[in-house]
Amino acid sequence: MKFKQVILSDKFCYPCYPTIEGEFIYIGLRFTDKNSDINSIESYQIRKINSETEDIIWSVDLNKDNLLCKPIIIENKILFSTSSGLIAINKLNGEQIWKFKTKIWNSHLSSLDNKVYLINKNAIEIIDIDSGKRQKQKKYRIKWIDSPVVSKNNKLFISTSNSKIIEIDKESLDILTEYKYPGGWAIANTPEFYQNQILSNSYASYITSFDIETGDIIWRIKKKVGSEPKQLITPEFLYAIEILGAHKLTSINLSKGKKVWSKDYHIHELVDFDNTTLLGTLKQEDGQYVISFINKKNGDIINSLPSNDFKFDDKFQYRLWSEAIIENNNTESIICYKPNEVTIIMK
Repeated sequence: MKFKQVILSDKFCYPCYPTIEGEFIYIGLRFTDKNSDINSIESYQIRKINSETEDIIWSVDLNKDNLLCKPIIIENKILFSTSSGLIAINKLNGEQIWKFKTKIWNSHLSSLDNKVYLINKNAIEIIDIDSGKRQKQKKYRIKWIDSPVVSKNNKLFISTSNSKIIEIDKESLDILTEYKYPGGWAIANTPEFYQNQILSNSYASYITSFDIETGDIIWRIKKKVGSEPKQLITPEFLYAIEILGAHKLTSINLSKGKKVWSKDYHIHELVDFDNTTLLGTLKQEDGQYVISFINKKNGDIINSLPSNDFKFDDKFQYRLWSEAIIENNNTESIICYKPNEVTIIMK
């Protein structure tokens, strides 16, 4: 295993939502003053970079219009949603192909059966990939949708802000089944599936497994109510993360629905690195963030890569910026956790 840091700019910026395709990385750069809030923006740029040579292939300026979620790649296009609409650009040269103009508040993107599903607040919009025209729209009686659209058993599923996972008909977009958490907490996670189960961590007081056919709860595991939820599913385990209000990482055996271990880790992002190891960005007791490798079997930290000369100040006392994700595939991982650069780990 080898790793390297790639400097993106001499000007202060936050790297956002990297996407890997072969030797290329597509990534957003949110430029701002280093003393400003971590969500502030002065200008925004999207770049295509060769991860091997570190050459910039092209750059697209968005001015103050920034990415709202992770872009998706379909055929020769890379699609990304901004506050002013959904944009498709040619992934080879960075030229705009089309723009679906609409005001977007919060957003998620997914591609299923050659259709683009755009989440725009409380609505699902189906966009034609070739023309950028809206084919269908469905608004739901909720405040907002919490996840991208995902598919299982030829049905669509979304998480919502009002404690429900919703099963949706593919053609009509009508609601078929609602999987309800107690209380009124947002879910904030994409539904995951294991055999006949729907799995989800949420802001509610339980990590929960629902029967996909009946909607009944199969098992649930206690967590701190109100703590920000994230989750990672592997073939055998669900790793439930709690951020803000509690700092925990919990391993759950999927076949048994039982807790295996729990650690008091302050984790920002977590991915499935290899057969034995998880890779995450963790905050240490001294307030500094590191890249850590975690043993899947017992949760122990195997090794960490320090942030070297960068010092995380009070702006980062609770978390990193929301777009600081880890993009991971079979050959490499791209980690956003420091301004101005990304870390690339070659497996």
